Amino acid sequence: ANVAQHKFQASADCYVRTVAASVSRKDGTEEERPIIKETEAFAQVWSQGDAKAAASFYARDGIRVGASGDVQCGLAEIEAQYDNLLQHSMPGAELKQDRGSVRKLTPESAVWQGRIEIIPPGGDSALMGHVVQVMKKVKGRWLILEAHLGIFPPATAR
Repeated sequence: ANVAQHKFQASADCYVRTVAASVSRKDGTEEERPIIKETEAFAQVWSQGDAKAAASFYARDGIRVGASGDVQCGLAEIEAQYDNLLQHSMPGAELKQDRGSVRKLTPESAVWQGRIEIIPPGGDSALMGHVVQVMKKVKGRWLILEAHLGIFPPATAR
């Protein structure tokens, strides 16, 4: 258990340092701003329940890995999954994301990661999680090449 706790703490410390460095630049650098704006716009269309618009934030060869490990490849599968999620599983839910952090890999690729909160309608408990997205620049726009969503288990009373 100590080894697992140590590894978790090391990962958490690294994440905190990365986010702290990014957050210290409130609006991000000139290079980060377009990526941050894309993630903010994605949260808006997700919250509006627009599956087609949500899928349009992905590259044609994009991959989405959901919280349960489900995998969608390509725009048609991604749109179908968002349609199922936004119209049937969680209609009316709202997505909130923190600004997150951006790590440029090359001039045409970057990783964005950030905390999320999915707020169901009707006052049910919000789902808290984390998203990691590999993004690529396509014709001047930053699109999601691959997205991985993780939902944290709900807090339990001790």
